[in-house]
Amino acid sequence: MSTQATKDQSQARSHFDRGVQLGFILLLLGLWYAVTAFGYVSKLLLPSPQSVVQELSGLLTKSDFWFDVWITLTSIIQAYGLAVVAGVVLGSLIGQSKFAYDVFQPIFAGAFAIPLIIIYPMILYLAGIGPLSKILFGAIYGFLPVALAAMSAFANVPAKWRRYAATLTTNQWLVTRRVLIPAAIPELLSGLRISYVVTFASVIAGEMIAAFAGLGRVISYNAEVLEPARMYAAIMVVIAFAALVNSLMSRLQPRSERA
Repeated sequence: MSTQATKDQSQARSHFDRGVQLGFILLLLGLWYAVTAFGYVSKLLLPSPQSVVQELSGLLTKSDFWFDVWITLTSIIQAYGLAVVAGVVLGSLIGQSKFAYDVFQPIFAGAFAIPLIIIYPMILYLAGIGPLSKILFGAIYGFLPVALAAMSAFANVPAKWRRYAATLTTNQWLVTRRVLIPAAIPELLSGLRISYVVTFASVIAGEMIAAFAGLGRVISYNAEVLEPARMYAAIMVVIAFAALVNSLMSRLQPRSERA
């Protein structure tokens, strides 16, 4: 089969997959409309799509809501930045040593399996209610998948590549920059994507538990005052932003693999 035919087949499959995804979303929206229109579910549990859209249009015109969006986004960016820098640096150092990898990889993997929400009260006690506590919580949770991916990525660089690089230069930084990092990027991107998801979820959860502002606080407050349509509207904004960033990151991964 020619390269062009393979490419055309791949594009056709991609379009088919997108069509199935769109159809599934439309099916869910149709079911949502049906169960609310015929009164199968209480409006306190599931408001109608029309009321959610109406509340969403109202929220998008309020400056207070955009302030909450700004608070959440800046918190996520700071938490994710801390997680990525710390995870890549520490994970790459551990991954380049077989002894360190064998010692620390099981510890980090075990820690990631623990629901770290249990340490959030301690973070609140140390950092107080506010941006710092949720940033620290998000950074700690997001750090683990990045560190694990970096450990695995650097540990799995073929030994023959290392030996070949060593014959060209004795500069370890040059070897790391020219050989190890490019070889580790595809696997590392998977960890970065997972880290974004857990960091995002951790910041939102922190805002829902204890915060004065942010999208998580908007969701929890409207749940408390029995405003389900407004709560669902805020949830839609969170879903839209998470889906957008996740889509962008998923596009970067295949490009890195081809490179």
